[in-house]
Amino acid sequence: MKTFETGHKINFVDDNNVLVGFDNHQPCCESFGHFLSSKVPTGIPDKLEEIDADGFNFDTAFFQEVHSDDLDQGGMVVFRLTKGEEEIFLSLYNSQNGYYSHGFDMTVEGKEIHEGSL
Repeated sequence: MKTFETGHKINFVDDNNVLVGFDNHQPCCESFGHFLSSKVPTGIPDKLEEIDADGFNFDTAFFQEVHSDDLDQGGMVVFRLTKGEEEIFLSLYNSQNGYYSHGFDMTVEGKEIHEGSL
């Protein structure tokens, strides 16, 4: 998986040209971002894992929303990536007071299969 930042968006693209995009424009004091993990998270981790996502591809059948008190009015979504039997998870999150959301989408061959805002 490769990561590209353009304008106010960060894009994650795998070798199959599956794209996950996330609005990373910060208009105020919300806490948002992304991270990789070896397991599906239950919230924002205190310490981030160092994970090399090279060669991993998105599992387009996996999409999970995570609800956690540390996200306030925001949210978190999780995407699964695989490489053979290995798996890692890309999480997008936004902890905010209900006013400043961040959009995301997943596209496969130009067709949107998941979208929303956190």
